[in-house]
Order: sequence, then structure tokens, then C-alpha cells
Amino acid sequence: MEKVGIARVSSSSHSIQVDLSQLERYVIEFAQENAHLDRDILLDIDLIKNRSNIILAVETGAVMASLTPTYEDCRRATSNTTLTNEFIFVIDCSGPMRHENKIDNYRPLFPDMTTVYNEENVRKAEEFTKKMQAGLGGTELLKPLQWLDKSRPKQGHTRQIFLLTDGEISNVNEVLDLCRSILNFTRIFSFGLGHSPSHSLIKGLARTTNGRFVFIHPNENVDIYIGDQLQKALPSCITNIQVKWNINTTVMHTPTKLLPVYANDRLIVYALANDQTSTFDPNSMVESYTHQCRLCEANIGRVPNVNNDRTIARLAVKVRILELQHAKIPRTNTESSLQVRFQEYHQTSATNSEQDTTKEQIIELSLKYQILSSYTAFVGVEKRTDMSNTGMILREGPIESIVDDQPLQRPHSAKRHPISSLTSSNGLNIGCLRKSAQPRQKRHRCVDQ
Repeated sequence: MEKVGIARVSSSSHSIQVDLSQLERYVIEFAQENAHLDRDILLDIDLIKNRSNIILAVETGAVMASLTPTYEDCRRATSNTTLTNEFIFVIDCSGPMRHENKIDNYRPLFPDMTTVYNEENVRKAEEFTKKMQAGLGGTELLKPLQWLDKSRPKQGHTRQIFLLTDGEISNVNEVLDLCRSILNFTRIFSFGLGHSPSHSLIKGLARTTNGRFVFIHPNENVDIYIGDQLQKALPSCITNIQVKWNINTTVMHTPTKLLPVYANDRLIVYALANDQTSTFDPNSMVESYTHQCRLCEANIGRVPNVNNDRTIARLAVKVRILELQHAKIPRTNTESSLQVRFQEYHQTSATNSEQDTTKEQIIELSLKYQILSSYTAFVGVEKRTDMSNTGMILREGPIESIVDDQPLQRPHSAKRHPISSLTSSNGLNIGCLRKSAQPRQKRHRCVDQ
């Protein structure tokens, strides 16, 4: 790891040793000889205080730029006067799933969807929430989100949606696909309430829109969790950011559509050279700006003398593959002289052709950089020089539950299923899940009739 701009390196997951003796880089090693890899390796990197708001990581043929605007940057970009955040609360008022009824009706509290925060509007909101009751049928999220998609915020504004639900839906993929179309101006902070909310829904809503998710157990204070997430949603943001790569070679930049970036949060962009053997000119520069002001710039300078294992290139390709997989094929305009039946055939043929082109791009990138995609799979073939199992050692490690990328604290009475790892003499690791000998307990969900 290169030393430039870094004050300190530590780890909250493993014991590490940091070698400071080398001139240009830190060398990080495990402090223990046999470190268990039963959890992610987390490195906490503290940057120097007097630093630029853009940091570059460079390797041969690839550049990663991390933009972290300050509050001052946000004030300059918004002319110091514009209010940029809208806050919308979506409350699930569904009740027991009697006859699988769905909530098809929804209505906003204010005529213009959002309004200025003042005492009068706060009073209306409090009166509205006191009258709210559950029991309207099953959970239906697609139509309210479609309505929000049609009623987009003003230019330069971003929308923070706080969504509270305790249920499940049958069309999770359709809802998440809609969220991908609004992530340019929307973040969703999702809250799963009660015993059994849908984890795929709660996590998917937040991760798709670069938001946050929280699961709140029964008898816990909801206000505390919402207040904590509200603090994360309050900072100002910068929209319509553009990045200019002043580089001496042709590059593919990704993501192609940049999301709003919030104060003290980060926006990561990549540039991948078409010729992976090319080296960047020392005078190459990366600039970030909006239509109102210039935010920052940084010189690429040189490729640091570290291991060049194409990590940045593979990260860039991973982002690009995900972008291609979730891209929507635009409808093409057909000539008005065609009959309707021929228009449909022409439209279908054009769409299939574009889908095939996208599929070919994904497969090409996946095979070239060895990144998994929806169209590829990689098979690992074991090659042993010693066919005996006598040199294998049994190691056990607990399986940790993760909540919002943080380990879940379990009570001491809770039992964990260990992972058994057999390590052979030639360094091959074979992982397997060892089931508990106790019979599996069934879980019942109680529903008031």
C-alpha cells in the first residue's frame, strides 16, 4: 500500500503488523502465523487531515479516483443557497394477509408531494400519523414507487425516501428494477420491522439506491433508529457531477452515469485503458466539476512501485458488468408507415439485437478479466501431487451473521454452526459446512385472525 496521503493503518477484524521501514509503501501482514479467514479482512485507513478531496489509485492501464467532497464543496456547488434534499416517508399500512388482498390505493399528505418544513406542516404530519392504522391488506410497493418515479424532484434536488415495512412482496425483482431507474436522484433508507420482514427486499432497496438498511426487532424504539438514519441523510449533496480524464490514451470510464455525492461521502469512478500495457503520462490529470463550479483535480503522476495484480482494472470491470446487466434497452422509434404488426416485429428484432450486443460485451469482459457475470461461470479443478489425505488439518471457525456489513452481536446462549476447513500439505483449502447434531427447530409465525 502506497504511503502518500495515509496517516495510519489498523484493522478491526484481524491482528496485523505494519512494516514502516520501506520508503514508498506500507507492507501489511497478519500478526499471527495461522490467521483464520472465517470473516472479511477489514483495514481501517486514516488519511492525513490536510489532504485533497480527490484521491487517486493508479496501476498500469487503470486509474481509480475517489471523490470525497466537504461541506464547503457542497456549498460552492449549490451556490450556498439552494436546498437540495427532499425527505419522503413511505409507511406500510398493510394488515394480515386475508384473502391475499393488496393495497392498491395510496395518497400523499401534501398536494405538492413535498413542502417546506415549518411548524404548521409539522402539525399536519403529526395529526396524520396519529390517525394512521394498519389493516389495509397485503403489502404493495410497486405502485407507490412508480408514482414517485413519475413525480420526480426539481432539477438539482435529490430525494431521501424512508420506507418502513414489516411484510414481504412477491415482485422483489420488479421493485428493485424500478429502483435502479430512480437511483440518479433517490436514496432509500429501508427499515424492516417485526419478526419476519423480507431481508431481500429491505437490503435490496438500500443497496440498489446507495442507501442504508436497518432491521428493528419487536419492542424496540423505532424513533432511535430513524433518527440515526436521518442524520446520515441530512448532509447536502452535489448533483450532475462530471469527470474529465485528461489522459494520453483511450480509456473506458465507468460508471457511465454518476450518482449524487454527499458531504463526507465518497464517489468512486474508474478509467480503464483499452491497451492494458500502456503507461500513463506523468502530466495526465483527472478533473471533477459541475455546471456551476470546478470541484477538484489531481495529477496521476506515476504508477507506484507496488504489486501490479490488476486489482483496479478488475474492480472497474466489475462495475461495468453490473451496469450492463441492469441496463434497460431503450425503445427505438419505428417508421409510421409500418403497420402495427410489423412495428412490433421491427421493435422486437431491434431490442433482441441490442440485448445480444450487450450480452457479448459482458461475456468478453468477464472472460478477459475473470469476473463472474450472469452469462459466465468459472470452474476450479483440483490438482494434487499427493493423493493422500494424511496431511490435512481440521480447523473450525464460527459463521458470523452480518447486518448492514457489520457483525451481529449474539447472546452467549446462541449456538453457531462451525465451518470446517481441511488444509492439505500442498496448501489446498477445502471448505464445508458442518451441520449441528441437534434436530432443526421449526419456526412459527403468529398472525392475529
